[in-house]
Amino acid sequence: MHTHTPTTHPSQPQVRISRKRILESATKVMELYASHKVLLELEYQGEVGTGLGPTLEFYTLLSHELQRRSLHMWRTNPRPLQADGSVAVCPAEDMVGAGGDPDAYVHAPLGLFPAPMDTRQV
Repeated sequence: MHTHTPTTHPSQPQVRISRKRILESATKVMELYASHKVLLELEYQGEVGTGLGPTLEFYTLLSHELQRRSLHMWRTNPRPLQADGSVAVCPAEDMVGAGGDPDAYVHAPLGLFPAPMDTRQV
């Protein structure tokens, strides 16, 4: 992640992040800017374009990454079956794209609920 001040608005930091490391980039952004009241402008490394579009995309990608089962952040249920016995289509399948693993993400049609924390992790 790289930061610099844009020429368009001097008090608006511009942050360059890695598309392949969304969680790590988000952690660094929060460490640097969580205590400041600033409007961030994000751009992706190796890509052209900054502003609202890439910034909104970052938050969308981050919200998807936070739904990964491997993070153990959310209560999970087995994927529901349809009347014909096939596995129901999960909106998370849209997140992973072709060839991805839809089971890598929590499927929560009624909303996400935090998983209990292991007291040994606190």
